[in-house]
Amino acid sequence: MDHSPFGGAFHPIAIPEVRSLSEGQTRSQQMQPFALRPKSTAFSVFEGTTTHAMPAQQTSWTQHVAETPIQGLSTKYVKLFTSMGSVANLTRANKTLVKGEGAYAGTKALQSAQTAASLLRINETTTAFGKEAIGVPTHDVGAGIMAEVLAQKWDAKTRGASLGTTGLRKTLEAKYKQLDSVDAMRKQGKDAVLSQVSTSRSDAALRASERAAAKGITDPSAVSAYVQKKFQKHGLGPVPDGVLPLAQPGPFSGGFYPIVPQRVKSLASVQQASWESQPFVVRPGASQSRVYEGSTTQIAPTQGTSWEQHIATPSQDMSSKYTSLFPSLLGVSDLGRANKALVKGGSDTLSPEPGKNIWRGKSYSPQAQLTATLLRVNETTTAFGKESLGSPTHDAGTGIMAEALAIKWQAKTQGQEVNTTKLGVHLTEKFPQLDTVEKMRKQGPDALVGQIAQSRMNAAVMAAQRGHAKGKSDINEYVQRKFAKHGLGQVPSGWAAKFKSL
Repeated sequence: MDHSPFGGAFHPIAIPEVRSLSEGQTRSQQMQPFALRPKSTAFSVFEGTTTHAMPAQQTSWTQHVAETPIQGLSTKYVKLFTSMGSVANLTRANKTLVKGEGAYAGTKALQSAQTAASLLRINETTTAFGKEAIGVPTHDVGAGIMAEVLAQKWDAKTRGASLGTTGLRKTLEAKYKQLDSVDAMRKQGKDAVLSQVSTSRSDAALRASERAAAKGITDPSAVSAYVQKKFQKHGLGPVPDGVLPLAQPGPFSGGFYPIVPQRVKSLASVQQASWESQPFVVRPGASQSRVYEGSTTQIAPTQGTSWEQHIATPSQDMSSKYTSLFPSLLGVSDLGRANKALVKGGSDTLSPEPGKNIWRGKSYSPQAQLTATLLRVNETTTAFGKESLGSPTHDAGTGIMAEALAIKWQAKTQGQEVNTTKLGVHLTEKFPQLDTVEKMRKQGPDALVGQIAQSRMNAAVMAAQRGHAKGKSDINEYVQRKFAKHGLGQVPSGWAAKFKSL
């Protein structure tokens, strides 16, 4: 490979292949090109970015562009919707994209559907509100468009009517003008677009509940579960509030009418469940132990204020106070394995040993799973609420985990071991909320945001040092992979300069 300092067409780079919508969203936020190809499918959609300049207005914006390797397959929606065969092909392609795998052959109809799904879910979002809007329930236009597709489909099925692809396309273009042109989108106005996204998501929830009723599902709890499952399968984000009936057995709730919390496996699913303010149990695949999560309202009467944060209860007799948890960890790698399993949603071993928490053929302890869950979920909501989950700037849990990993990677590079008790003390000094909320408030929100950024930068630099010590030829790729495995978000800019200055 040519390692000259030049780029351009004479020095092309290999485009990485990603499987799922969430992976594509991550690459989009990093402004990196990628090929989107779910597992067991025979077709790729190549995604990149382009900057549109408006000299007369002295403005510009960046949006995604997509190309396909199949000649004659236009990305213009008129041709795509005509050639995709059926609405079911489009929704099947969307589910495949969300899950990251499917099982269909490379027919032209399904290729058109896969291209359309990729364009709608990624490109249309960045066209309207940029890469920052990807995955944000209120501003993700792609999720709104797909919600509208599904609302139309479910309504037609409930009524026993047929829904053609041409009629669907015309409905979508009437509601989302950007499917015609950016100029038409601008005339529609950003407030109208946001309102349409909200309406489409609410309509999807309503039509899904009607679909449940048509199938004989009448219990409010069961209807709610049905709709949530539909939203999860199709990657539509949290079910909008106020659409579904209260999920209660009869008119009462409380201790006499407990509910069974839904199980979530991955950090991304945890974030969605948190947004929905529903209790849930965290249990990655191939793990034995569980962490039950709910929310509690903290009252400060003298200040006249309150806030909501997550609380966790482990499935075994184990304290969730960090002064007990950190000394009980079986090394810092114990915590690292638990975090990676939480990010992925399960073991990376095809046949994990039953009855154990497994990552890469090695077990991790229940206390490590509890600690990882507390740090990644509870500490984030404690600081800035559930809205900050997944935020690169305000997710305190990501900052804390980044700091822990920075310490681990630095020690490994130096051939040292990390004392987990001292690690807990170090993290508490950097993030006082691990002791009390009062100390966190004395630290202040600006200082906390600054610490999150510093810890993420430390992690990037120490990962680079680790890669260099291991003789890795591509340090950038190594750092990117480390951040992805541990769910640390986008690698902060400027890390390479800091690494070289060491």
